[in-house]
Amino acid sequence: MKGPHARGHTNTAAPPRPPARPRNLGRLAAAALAAATLVHAAPARAELALPAVFGDGMVLQRGEPAPVWGRAEGGARVVVRVAGEKAVAEAAANGRFRVDLPALEAGGPHVLRVSAGDAALRFEDVLVGDVFLVSGQSNAAFALRGSEQAAWAKKRVAKLDRLRLRKRDAWKAATPETAAELSAVGIYFALELARDVDAPIGLVQRAVGGTAIRSYVSRAALAREPAVRREILEAWRKYRATYDERLAAWKRTPEDERRLDEPPRLDGRNAPGHLFRNMIRPLAPYALRGVLWYQGESDAWGFPVASLYEPQLRLLIADWRRRFDDPDLPFILFQLPHYEPKAVTEPKPMAPWSLVQEAQARVAETTSGVALNVGIDTEAETIHPKNKRFFGERAGRVALGAIYGRDVPHRGPTLERMRIEGETVTLDLDHAEGLRAAGGDLVGFAVAGPDRAFHWADARIAGESVILTSPAEENPVAVRYAFWDWAPWSLENAHGLPAGPFRTDDWSWDMPVKRHRRADAAPASSAPVIDGALDDGAWRGAEASGAFERVHTYAPAPHPTKVRALWDERALYVAFRCAGQAEPRAEAGKRDAKGIWRDDHVELVVDADGDGETYHRFAVSAAGAIYDARATSDPDIDEAPLRMGLLERFRAGEAAWNGAIEAAVAQDGGGWSVELRVPWSALGREAPEAGETIPVQFARRFAEAGRHVVWQHTGRDRSTGAMPPRFNRGGLIEHYAPRRFGALHLGP
Repeated sequence: MKGPHARGHTNTAAPPRPPARPRNLGRLAAAALAAATLVHAAPARAELALPAVFGDGMVLQRGEPAPVWGRAEGGARVVVRVAGEKAVAEAAANGRFRVDLPALEAGGPHVLRVSAGDAALRFEDVLVGDVFLVSGQSNAAFALRGSEQAAWAKKRVAKLDRLRLRKRDAWKAATPETAAELSAVGIYFALELARDVDAPIGLVQRAVGGTAIRSYVSRAALAREPAVRREILEAWRKYRATYDERLAAWKRTPEDERRLDEPPRLDGRNAPGHLFRNMIRPLAPYALRGVLWYQGESDAWGFPVASLYEPQLRLLIADWRRRFDDPDLPFILFQLPHYEPKAVTEPKPMAPWSLVQEAQARVAETTSGVALNVGIDTEAETIHPKNKRFFGERAGRVALGAIYGRDVPHRGPTLERMRIEGETVTLDLDHAEGLRAAGGDLVGFAVAGPDRAFHWADARIAGESVILTSPAEENPVAVRYAFWDWAPWSLENAHGLPAGPFRTDDWSWDMPVKRHRRADAAPASSAPVIDGALDDGAWRGAEASGAFERVHTYAPAPHPTKVRALWDERALYVAFRCAGQAEPRAEAGKRDAKGIWRDDHVELVVDADGDGETYHRFAVSAAGAIYDARATSDPDIDEAPLRMGLLERFRAGEAAWNGAIEAAVAQDGGGWSVELRVPWSALGREAPEAGETIPVQFARRFAEAGRHVVWQHTGRDRSTGAMPPRFNRGGLIEHYAPRRFGALHLGP
C-alpha cells in the first residue's frame, strides 16, 4: 500500500464526517437485493423486508453513508431513522428501495426504524463503528476455540462490550462463548484493533474450508480476463457437461452393474462464482471498513492453477469494490505462510505455493488500498497453524498503519532494486531500518546464472542492503529469497517484521529445456545398467480376469518406441527413441471423451518407494516441455475438476513442472528422441543400491484416431503399458493411476 487509506483517521476520537459520496443506486443494488434473504415485517400484506444482514445487535459503519435497502410496496414512501438521522426514499414499481443514511458518529446502542405505509421494522441494540468482513477458506474459518491462545483471548473478549459478531444467521454480542466459534484471526485482529480504536467493531465471517478463489468471484468478473475465462469458466462448463452425461448414464445402468456405489458427485461449492452468489452478494452493498482475505491454499496445488491466482485476486478485489459500491474498499491479504518444514540441502524448484505467495505480494504492492500481512514466520508444522494470535494481531497492526493512518510499523523489508557487479549481488531494501537476521544466521538466499540453476548464497547485511556471493555461481543474474514451498527464512527489520518470499526473475520454470542432444546426458559406460525386463505376470492375470474389460480398449501400437536406461548414485537416466510422429499432429492437444490428452510424448512412471500408493510421473513432449506430476492411486482422493487442464500448458511447451528434471530433445525425419535425467532427490528418496527393484512403467502416449489413447510398452507392439481409469468412490473425475507396474531391476 502506497499510503494510508483516505478514510482513515489519526486519533482515538471518532473520525471527522467525510462528505457524502454518491452511491450507485442501479443494477448492482438490485442484483444484491434479488439474492438476499429478507427479514419480513408484520403484517405481511405490506411487504416490507430488509436483507438478513440487518438485525438486532448489528454494527453500522461510521463516518460514511450507510446503505439500507430492501423491498416494500411499490411506490411506498420508505423512511429510515437511527441515531437522530433520517433518510427517505420511494420504492420502485417492483418494490425495491434503497436509502443512504448520512454519515454517523461512532456510538450506540441505537434503534433503527424502517417504515413504509402501515408496515414497520424495528432493530434494537444497534451500534455504529467499524465493520470488517473476514473471508477466505479454512484458515479464515478456523475457530478461536482451536487456537493455542484461546483461553487468553476469551478473557480479553469478556472485557469488551462493543464487539459484535455475525457468522451465520444473527448478530451476536461477543462473549467468551460466541467468540469461540468465530474466526480466530478475526477475533485476534479485533482485539488488537480495540486497543487503539475508540469505536465499536463488527466482524462478519464468510469463509468456507477447501474452497478456491474462483468460487468467490462472480462469473461476470471472471469472464473479463481471457486466460481466466478459458482456464476456469470454459473448463468448468466442460466439467459440468461431463458430470451431467455421467450422472444420466449412472441412472440408466442397472444397480448390479454400477462401478460406483454412489452417483457421480459434483464439486458444486468450487463452481466459479458459487460462494460469491450465495455468501458475498447478499451482503452488498452493506458499508464496510475493510476486508480480511485469508485464502489461497486450494489454488497452490499445481500449475497452471497457481499462475491464475493473481488475475483472479485482482478480479475479486475490483468486483467486490464495485458490488459494495466502494472503489476504495481496503483489503488486508494474509500471505500464505510456509508449512511442513524440511531439511533443505539445496534450493528446490519453484513451487505453486510460491507463486500464490508472490501473487498476493504483487497485488498488494501494485493496488491502492491493499496491504499485505506477511506470515512467513508463523508456525510451520501444518497447513492450519494454531498460532492464530500471531497472525491476527499482525493484521491488526497492518490495519492501524494502512487503513487508519496511524504511525504504526506494519511492513517488513521489501526489495527495492538489485545491483550486480561481477560475482557480487546487492539487494537494496525498503522498510529495512535496523535490518537483521532472525536467529543469528542470514539464510534463505540463492542465486542463479543464465542456466537458471540456483545455488545457496553467502549473505551479509550492509546498512539497509544485503550483499550476496556464491562460490557455485560466477555469473549471477537472478536472486530468490525463501521462494519455495518451504525454505529457511531469516530477514527482518528492527520491528521484528519479516521480509516475505521474493525473486528477481520472471522465469516460468527453473531449468531450461535443452532442445539439442546433450553429449553428457548419459553417465559413463561403467555406470550400473538397468535390466529393463518387466514382469508381465500380474498384468496377464488381470487381463485374463477381464478386470479391464469395460474401462480400456487395447489396440496395436503402430509406432515403435525403444528405451535405454542407466543409473548411478546421482540420478536415473532414460533415453527414448520414438519412431514417427516427429511433429505434433493437427489434432494434437485435443482430448477425447474420457479426458485423456492427445499428443505425442513419453512418460516415465515410478513408484519410488514401492508402497503401491503414490507414484511420480515424468513426461517429455516432442516439443521439449517437461511435466512432473505427483499423484496417488488412493480411491478416496477427489481430484480437482481442473486437474486435466494442467496438461494444456505442458502440451504447448509453455511450462516445466520440476526444474530438477533435465531433458534433451532432438527431432529428425524419422521421429524424435529424448534423454531424460531424473535425480533420485526428485523422486523423494536416496540413491538405491545395486540389486534393488523399483516398480516402473515406460510408456508413450500419442495422438490417434478413435476414442482411446493407445499406450505402448517399450519394445513391444501392443498396448500392455495401459493406465486404465480408476473411479473415486462417489466422485466424478476418473483418476488415471497405474494398475500395473513392471519390475525395474537395478543391475550391478
